Amino acid sequence: MTTGPAEGGPASGPTVLRMLLGAQLRRLRESSGVTRENAAWEIRASESKISRMELGRVGFKDRDVADLLTLYGVTEPGERDALLKLARDANSPGWWHRYGDVLPGWFQSYLGLEAAAALIRSYEVQFPTVRTSARENRRFLQRAVAHLARETGVRQFLDIGTGIPTADNTHEVAQSIAPQCRVVYVDNDPIVLAHARALLTSTAEGATAYLDADLREPERILGHPDLRRTLDLTRPVALMLVAVLHFVTDDEDPYGAVARLLDELPAGSHLVASHATGDHLPLPPRPVGARHDGDPHGLVVLRSRAEFARFFTGLELIEPGISSVAEWRAEHEPRPRPTAAEVSMYAAVGRKP
Repeated sequence: MTTGPAEGGPASGPTVLRMLLGAQLRRLRESSGVTRENAAWEIRASESKISRMELGRVGFKDRDVADLLTLYGVTEPGERDALLKLARDANSPGWWHRYGDVLPGWFQSYLGLEAAAALIRSYEVQFPTVRTSARENRRFLQRAVAHLARETGVRQFLDIGTGIPTADNTHEVAQSIAPQCRVVYVDNDPIVLAHARALLTSTAEGATAYLDADLREPERILGHPDLRRTLDLTRPVALMLVAVLHFVTDDEDPYGAVARLLDELPAGSHLVASHATGDHLPLPPRPVGARHDGDPHGLVVLRSRAEFARFFTGLELIEPGISSVAEWRAEHEPRPRPTAAEVSMYAAVGRKP
């Protein structure tokens, strides 16, 4: 495993946060029509310093960020507070420790994962429920896998958008119930795949495989020789699309990709999915299919309940149908449960008839 520099080093977590905040400030400045010269005058600095701030090459003073936000017309208290908090975190080397309930324990030893946690932090600016959503989404995955393995007899799982390995991953939950379960993990991030291959080991009776592929390219997934060697597509498969569909924009045809994958699976297969939503967030109204960009690269699409339901067209929904990710078969989870607004994530499991 490659390790990054020591905490607080030149490429540590704060640098990632400075880059994220700098990019936010640049976009706000450009959208408000303010020049770098005017921004520099506002905080009594040089244009060069504004450029360095926007590139994340210098630290941020609270007063400078506050003055720039005012100049750029950012007056909503929640947005201002979130950006100011991001500025303070950018000067705090140990900021990622607060996300230990979401990130794996070996997080600090790998620099690439600092960027992943920084993205979680940046999502919080526009998607404030992200930490609760991440935790509850993981519990949903575990409950859904356990239900399918224990109650329906599913022994094969295709987990697309695997993400960084944590605890109780798909194959661990499934094989704890039926050791012969076979799982194929799919991700397009080489960091994820490297750690998955090292950490996600199967039981002797079962099998795991790891594909470098993308949900947007279902043919590549279905035609991959490792998938064909690991899964028998004449027998039921659970297609796991947990917290991944909201990274696929409408023009990339997520509905077509899901339909193509399900077409290849036999009757008795299941779709397990969760999806971020803006239905419970104080976001401005949007036309159907429009985007609410939730990360610095505009990759998060918050879909409505009706839009999420479209992924299950032709499937038989398992009770309780579409629900908050925190409530799906959560009878045995600790109480009180987070509200729908506190997670802002839909979940459902559907069976192919």
